[in-house]
Amino acid sequence: MEYKYTINKEGKKEVCILAIHGNCPDTIEIPETIEVDGDSYTVTQLYIDERYYQRLNQNETGFKCKKLILPNSVITVRVKYNSYIEEIVLPGNMTEIPAYAFMGTNHLRKIELPMNLKKIGSAAFRKCSALETINIPEAISVLEATFLDCSSLEEVRIGNKDLVFDCDTFKGCCKLQNLGDDFCIEGGILYDREKSEAYCFMGTGETEVHVILPSTVKELGNGFNGRNSLASIDLRNTSITTIRTSSFSNCKNLREVILPPTIKKIEARAFMDCESLSTVNFQDSIEEMEVACFKGCALTKVKLSTGLKELPKSAFLGCKQLEYLYIPTSIRTIDSSAFQECNSLKNVIIPYGFKSHLYRLFNSENIEFTFIRDAFASSETQGRTGAYTHGKMFPCPYCGSNDVNTFCDGTAKCDNCGGEYKYS
Repeated sequence: MEYKYTINKEGKKEVCILAIHGNCPDTIEIPETIEVDGDSYTVTQLYIDERYYQRLNQNETGFKCKKLILPNSVITVRVKYNSYIEEIVLPGNMTEIPAYAFMGTNHLRKIELPMNLKKIGSAAFRKCSALETINIPEAISVLEATFLDCSSLEEVRIGNKDLVFDCDTFKGCCKLQNLGDDFCIEGGILYDREKSEAYCFMGTGETEVHVILPSTVKELGNGFNGRNSLASIDLRNTSITTIRTSSFSNCKNLREVILPPTIKKIEARAFMDCESLSTVNFQDSIEEMEVACFKGCALTKVKLSTGLKELPKSAFLGCKQLEYLYIPTSIRTIDSSAFQECNSLKNVIIPYGFKSHLYRLFNSENIEFTFIRDAFASSETQGRTGAYTHGKMFPCPYCGSNDVNTFCDGTAKCDNCGGEYKYS
């Protein structure tokens, strides 16, 4: 059996093994050295990629073995998209596993991580769908998307009680039941021990899941995105105040979201590209929405909170089924892209101050507009950048300056003295 390899470009007598020639036994034990043109070269790297094999000659078969044993000389290993290897024995002195190292090795069932291991790169075991248990050495302090979509993973034993992991680390691990005493897993949701924070939706193995979060939840992680089995999520009993960036983005089959009365902020791209999302209860407690928060959704009716003052860029861009829209008089700024490509709009209730700017905000000619006026709102001194204005009210009654900005809620502010007043 001969090895396919590359030689270290820095002139060192080191090689990286890529594949093998000839028949592949069930167990391969990689040697510490191989002979190259009569010289001995140390094997320091192993890079196995199923996609690479497809470009090789027929005599170069790749690693179609069940067990792979690595020597102590190997410092870097990657076994990606391999559909044969079931067990890997790593060298005891290895200190780092690189990002995506074993991604897509979907028959890998057993691997012992060296006790000296200090770092595991991002998504190192992503889509290792046969992996069932694993021990995390004590020196490991951070995990990032490490076990994303490891659908057979049942138990993870953590050596470091202060281990920090992101919301993608265990997302898609629908069979995970044991993650230690500091965590709770229930209904496919990963919580902290007190169930005050819901980190992520790991899945349940079912094709359609309706999630109801308990009243103990105060914070919501951003690890619910891209979960196509999530059909609805009910947050009404929680005390969540913020939906974080991209929390539910790309949940293609999410149809309904029930927000709690405590909600104040919906961050950027929170529900972007939830192409089936038709129902959201926009609570009056909402004070802020960020960029593209509902871009590409299937909403049919939107009644915005009276606590909102601004509608950001692309907020509802591409909501092509949106028919009814209510914009309260509290809104003072609407980005010109907020409702672009909402081609089904039929009824829009909007503050009178935006009347002369409808052509900038909406690209449909079949909309029936209703204009509303309200008691003058108290003006604020910050955050008016980009506000659409109407009318003129100058000079300033306080200093006589003509450098005045007017706003659609009937208020004005002088840039010279800072004075604020009402106009009609």
